[in-house]
Amino acid sequence: TKIYIVKRLILVIALFVTAQSFGQTFAVNADDPKSKQAFINQLKYEGYKIDSVSFDYSLNYFVAGQYKLSLKKPYQGYATITNKEGKEIARSKEVKTNPAALNGFNAAYGMAGMIIKRHLPGMLKNLK
Repeated sequence: TKIYIVKRLILVIALFVTAQSFGQTFAVNADDPKSKQAFINQLKYEGYKIDSVSFDYSLNYFVAGQYKLSLKKPYQGYATITNKEGKEIARSKEVKTNPAALNGFNAAYGMAGMIIKRHLPGMLKNLK
C-alpha cells in the first residue's frame, strides 16, 4: 500500500505542476536567433506555450558590449519577464562573458545558456 500512496502522490504533484503553467503563454524577444530559440526551447520544456501575438508574459533578452582585446569580459546580458502591460515581474542577474570559438564567437548565445541554466528557473517561480 505504500507504493500505491507514493504513486498517487507523484500523480498529484505532476498534475499540480502542469496546472501551474497551463495556459500561460510567452512571447520571446531577442536579437540573436540562436539565443531566442534556446529560450523558446526551455520554456516549451517547462510546459509554457509560445505565441508572439497573444501572450501573458514576455521574456526579453538584452545583450550589450563590443569585443575589444582586454582581460575584462566585454559582453553583458540579462533577461527580464514582463506582463502584458510591460510591468517587469522578474529580472535575471547580469552575466558577462567573452565570445568563444565553441559558440562561433557568439557571446549572446553563451550568455543565454548561462541565464537559462542559472537564473530562468527562479524567474519562472515568480510567476506562480
